[in-house]
Amino acid sequence: MLATGFFQFFIMPNTLTITLRLVAATLGAYALAVASSLAMVPLFIKLLGSLVTDAVYAATMWSYVVFFAVFICAFSVGSLNRLYSGLLVSGVLCLAIHFAFVSPATDSTPNAKLTNSVLQVIKTKAGK
Repeated sequence: MLATGFFQFFIMPNTLTITLRLVAATLGAYALAVASSLAMVPLFIKLLGSLVTDAVYAATMWSYVVFFAVFICAFSVGSLNRLYSGLLVSGVLCLAIHFAFVSPATDSTPNAKLTNSVLQVIKTKAGK
């Protein structure tokens, strides 16, 4: 009876720690892989002059590397605070890079051109 209480006391915090690390390893790694992929596409296009298809392909390959690196680091980092703060800072940095290089609807993308032409048609019809 004493041994059961002893193991329950020490197993619960370890179980919670492992569960939180598993959540960080799966969901956190996936989120950071997506964020890094979003950050790498504009970097490849703007800085390296890659085609869009090549940039998406390279960023997708990069996201696999990021996913597995975060998965491994989730179980090797000493504390949970360091793990989750590292995920948060890395994710915010990746999204900041993405939004720094991607402008809103003023790009020369087909959707932006279509939106601008539709707005011009609406303005000319409203002016008549």
